[in-house]
Amino acid sequence: MSKLIDFVERAIPITNKSSLACQLRTLATYEEEDIDEILKFLPYQLRNTEAFTTKLNPEWVYEYADFNSCYVNDILCVGGNTFHNVKFFYKILHYLNELDEKTKDNFYKKFAYKKQHQDTLAEFVPLFHKKQHTQIAANEKSYKDGRTIDWTFINNDQELALEVKHKQIIEQLIKNDRIIQKSYFKRTEDKFKSNTQYFQGLWMVDHDNHIDNIESLQKRFEKLDHLKIHFCIIGGWQNITKILLHPNSNQQKIIDTLKTFFVLPDKLDVICQK
Repeated sequence: MSKLIDFVERAIPITNKSSLACQLRTLATYEEEDIDEILKFLPYQLRNTEAFTTKLNPEWVYEYADFNSCYVNDILCVGGNTFHNVKFFYKILHYLNELDEKTKDNFYKKFAYKKQHQDTLAEFVPLFHKKQHTQIAANEKSYKDGRTIDWTFINNDQELALEVKHKQIIEQLIKNDRIIQKSYFKRTEDKFKSNTQYFQGLWMVDHDNHIDNIESLQKRFEKLDHLKIHFCIIGGWQNITKILLHPNSNQQKIIDTLKTFFVLPDKLDVICQK
């Protein structure tokens, strides 16, 4: 048992224990699928990492991260979300099958690295909202300095380029040094091309449906080149909560285009300050 799970068990009653591989096999049996072909690509340490449910959460989760903790006023504080939903990972493994072999292999390697595991999971959040007929390609389009955009979505003759960012990083930048903030957003902006025939945008991963400083975020978004970055979607595994647009953009066309690639909620919070 890892020391992190041991810590959890002392705080919250653990009701069931297993391994990630066993739980993935259970899901595959329920879906009548053969998971062994997929599991063989996962590194041994990840396949056999511990999975469990707790009295507070009946969903199976697994632990795969470095244990980061510190004491603040004699209280043990555990940093970061180190427990990941087994069902979400199972779905991600299926999305990997839609990618070419080289890209798939690169993702398996990133998943194996504990420090990158959570960030790599987050890259797949937009795929949980794509329409079934939408095709995907990862890190395909080469932009400035040989860098690539995270995802390209393809629907018949339409394309959409998407870069995934993390809420925690953006919010921390907004609160801190403006020079660092400007540099970060500039590097992101430079990854995109100008005046493309398709829309390009950002996806900010937000699992708890709460964004601090939304006005500051909108102002920062509006300073980005509107010819390069047309929108910013905010959402997590299960929900899309907001979409940021530029004031002078063709807002309805952007929303209509996004609807061809993604399943958007009926009541969508579109933020566009004028």
